[in-house]
Amino acid sequence: WLAGLAPGLIFAFAALQGVAAGLMSILRPVLTAQALGARGFGRISGAIAVAPLLGAAAAPFLAAVAFEAGGGPALIGVAMAMALVAAVCCWGLLRQRRGFA
Repeated sequence: WLAGLAPGLIFAFAALQGVAAGLMSILRPVLTAQALGARGFGRISGAIAVAPLLGAAAAPFLAAVAFEAGGGPALIGVAMAMALVAAVCCWGLLRQRRGFA
């Protein structure tokens, strides 16, 4: 319903999503090598890629389960809880590596 009101938003979203995906494809290996070193880079990159790939594979099923259990609010609540857990994990890792900039 919202897409019919502002079709330009669809194109803007697609462009921004493409830019973000492109930046991630460039930044992920650079930041991985900088943070963890170049030794064993392939093995480390593979290990890092497992979680997002498993998440992308499981997300549709888990979203359907959450939606069936409580509708849209439950789905949004689960997504917000997962984002909060990720933020806390990142914050903890950054505190451990204060010297990393």
